[in-house]
Amino acid sequence: RALVDGRSGLLGKFNPASYKRAVELVYGHLRQEPTYNPNGGLERFNSWLQADPELKRLYDELRGALGTSTGNYADLVTTLERLNGQVSPSRPPMSAAPSAKPTPSAGPAALPTATPTPVVPQAGVHTLVGLNGSGYVDGPVATAKLAGIEAIAVDPAGNLWVGETGNHRIRMITPEGTVSTVAGTGARGYVDGPGDQAQFGRLAGFYMDGLGTLYIADMANKRIRKIDTLDATHTVTTVASDLENPACITQDEISSTLYVTEFSGLDVRKVELNGTSKKLATGFSEPWGIAMLNAVLYVVDADAGAVKKVELDGKVSSFAGGFLRPHGLASDGKGYLYVADQGHHRVQRIGADGGVDTIAGTGAAGDADGAPETATLRSPTAVAVGPDGAVYVVDGIVDRIRVIR
Repeated sequence: RALVDGRSGLLGKFNPASYKRAVELVYGHLRQEPTYNPNGGLERFNSWLQADPELKRLYDELRGALGTSTGNYADLVTTLERLNGQVSPSRPPMSAAPSAKPTPSAGPAALPTATPTPVVPQAGVHTLVGLNGSGYVDGPVATAKLAGIEAIAVDPAGNLWVGETGNHRIRMITPEGTVSTVAGTGARGYVDGPGDQAQFGRLAGFYMDGLGTLYIADMANKRIRKIDTLDATHTVTTVASDLENPACITQDEISSTLYVTEFSGLDVRKVELNGTSKKLATGFSEPWGIAMLNAVLYVVDADAGAVKKVELDGKVSSFAGGFLRPHGLASDGKGYLYVADQGHHRVQRIGADGGVDTIAGTGAAGDADGAPETATLRSPTAVAVGPDGAVYVVDGIVDRIRVIR
């Protein structure tokens, strides 16, 4: 088995660019398996292979070079964790695998002392952060790095909050384009307290309320947690425990009740801020993104390729379909829902009548910025809408955040 140094044995079988891309794409997909279980199945990963011919080709080439079998998930993840950071002689190491703990001296680059230049909004689709690859670097978006991006939310001031499974941290990106760490030590765990001491399991989903409270679906710890983003210490506390792998979260801001999709429970759970909860609705094959619009819940059923409507009495009905492995869902508060249509490499918009139109993506996997009708996305996984109407999209497998205006 070719478990050898990535710069010698394997680069002899790949050209550097192809090898780098194979490791980034394949490792990025595998890293998104539910609860990051190296012994888990390959159903989701296989669906990505079917939807993305380029990923399938790179996966086959990489697997052949590594000598790993098609179904040997644990071997492939272990090997890619070893090689993640050795993708080319000229490239700095990528971040550690999700289970790795940083050395005491590890940390982000220092923030710039000069006042950052405001980011000028661009029409169409452009990459906000991530052009330098994966890793852990704070600072200007042009040089910052993130890893394992899963959750995003925008606060009332226009700051983008980002949850990373790869770094086990919560980062913030200001409208001026500066990335900083607000919570998480870099180690996976469960610790409440000030942001610089808190630890997380899997930051699967975010919801930001109008007062600046960030609610967190911590899937691996089976808890809903929160941060008062206006508090300088960014203290993390637990709202509710013992959920069945919470995936995504939204809130009825009139009643303050939270609604959570449970990946393992295959349901939607109603959670009060005092920690009590109960199942609201069942009948989903793979519930993921959730959003509220006009006092009605909308839930992504990824395996069914659909968005379903859930009344507050628990009644479930069909609403919109035709998606391929949809993932994230967001509302703009003005009558539209936005779906990260992962398998189709598009962001779709759903109107009040259930009609669907594409706002970005051609259907081909890619990384091209530009006009919405020509820009390409690569398996978008999460979506959020800012107060100015900008739509933020996570291209998770390449650790990039794109903006659609």
